[in-house]
Amino acid sequence: MIPTQYSCADPNASSPALNWSNPPAAAQSFAVILHDTDAAPMKGAMDVTHWIFWNVSGSSTSVAAAVKPDSSPDGIVQGKNIRNVNGYQPPCPPPGATPHHYIFEIYALDTKLDLPAGSARTDLLKAMDGHVVGKATYFGLFGR
Repeated sequence: MIPTQYSCADPNASSPALNWSNPPAAAQSFAVILHDTDAAPMKGAMDVTHWIFWNVSGSSTSVAAAVKPDSSPDGIVQGKNIRNVNGYQPPCPPPGATPHHYIFEIYALDTKLDLPAGSARTDLLKAMDGHVVGKATYFGLFGR
């Protein structure tokens, strides 16, 4: 379960810290996508994007908690979430709904991406195409 402090149930919610190990030797950077697979706005094919960022150093094995919107700690670049804001959007399924699945996808890339802040998830996926040398996923559940 995703702790409340990282959800909309906490008025001071912040992004969680992320850690990984054993990255591929070819990794020059990392990109992360957090999305809710249980929601499909306006009956679309794309689910809800909660957070995207890229250009985490290839030598890094973590991202600190509480990354502020529109910030660039250690050179990372953040893109648009479901609310069209650069940064973390806390998990927030409807009250009383079955807990939603939130997937963190961490991609190891063989390059840094030339993609401006504020780009959309589709732009990030297109920029990553042909550069993924590893991928890990982690999922959490949250309900209210």
